[in-house]
Order: sequence, then C-alpha cells, then structure tokens
Amino acid sequence: MRLKLAKKIVSKVTGKVEQITIENSRLRVEADEKDSQIDLLNTEMSSIELMLDNIQARGLAGSKSCDLAGKCVLYIGGRRGAMCRMCDIVKKMNGNLVYHDGGKEDSLDSLSSAVSGADAVLFPTNCVSHSSALEAKKLCKRMAKPYLPIRSAGLGSLINGLVEINDQLDKNS
Repeated sequence: MRLKLAKKIVSKVTGKVEQITIENSRLRVEADEKDSQIDLLNTEMSSIELMLDNIQARGLAGSKSCDLAGKCVLYIGGRRGAMCRMCDIVKKMNGNLVYHDGGKEDSLDSLSSAVSGADAVLFPTNCVSHSSALEAKKLCKRMAKPYLPIRSAGLGSLINGLVEINDQLDKNS
C-alpha cells in the first residue's frame, strides 16, 4: 500500500516538474524575445539621440550623420495623423517624404507610381496591410529600389529606418 502511494506521489511530482520545465522553457524564449525588443529600442533611441545631438551641436536643419541629400522616401501605411511630424523629420534630414496609406483611401493601383517616384521605401510592420507590404516588396524588387520594413509606426522607428535606408542608398551610389 505504501509503495503504491509513494509511486502515485512520485508520478504527481514528476508531472509537476515536467510542467514547470516546459513553462520555464517558454518563459526563457519570451525573455529572449523581450531582450531582442529592448536591443532594437535602444538602437532606435541611439539614432534619435544622435540626430538631436547633431541638430543641437551644429544648429543646422539636417543631421550630417543622416543627410538624405534630397532623396525621396516613400512611407506606406502608418498613421496619417503623424505624417506632418514625419515630414518635418525627413526635411531636417534633407529629404522628402511621400505618403501612401497602403490602400485605405489611396488605391493600391497608385502604389506602383508612388514606388517609381521614390528613391527608397519604408513601411511599419505593425501598421500596414499584408497585401500592401507584399506589393511594395514586389515593386521595389522589380524597380531595384531599396525598401525597409520598420518595427512600428513610431517616430523612433522612422528615424532608425531613415538612417538604415540612407546607408543602403549611400552604398548603391
């Protein structure tokens, strides 16, 4: 009787240990994902700080570390209400920003001409339709235009994306 009870207790404890081990593994994966997000946010913050430091230090409208040199960047998706602020940021980097809402009001048919007129394309992965993102990628590849999916529709992601896309444009020049 005691042996049977002991086996039952061992079985329950073993089951609990297995559950805890599985949960521990899941939490480790989640923690690693959060660490990656933190690293990305730190990179974005560094880009913003660098841009602000350059603007303050030079008293210039544009940042020497990210001079878009008059290039046109197409921004697909995101939040229409933030476009004025985003345009200001791109102008401070000596560039032009063109906006396409990704098919909400602007037709997806007009995306081709928008990509054609741009030097590079950015779109926030959290605020653009899958069909718009896929169409933009396809058009960019066909037209040999650099494109960059950015983490979010926030200003930090935009600035980080502009710095990265500017590096791509510089390499292609």
